[in-house]
Amino acid sequence: MPTTRNTKLLAIPKTYECLGFTIKVQYKEIDGLCGHFDPQEGVMTLNPASKEELLRQTFWHEAMHSFLITLGYEELNSNEQFVDQIGQCLYQLEKTRKG
Repeated sequence: MPTTRNTKLLAIPKTYECLGFTIKVQYKEIDGLCGHFDPQEGVMTLNPASKEELLRQTFWHEAMHSFLITLGYEELNSNEQFVDQIGQCLYQLEKTRKG
């Protein structure tokens, strides 16, 4: 499992809460994918073969899927460009935060 080398970055959690639902984060090789969110199981899977920065970007991308599905925004959830852009913004917020 990747470790955090940059002290400004938060550790990727093992679980997190999203409107009362517990989302589990696991690491597993996925052919052709960096990550995946399974809403039925409440499990985010991240590919440990990914480099740390890509892994973090993928975490935020998949977290966006969990947020949108939980909130009932199925149409936005299926818009991968939207999900990726917001996920990138969240990653940038994490990466550049001060204090």
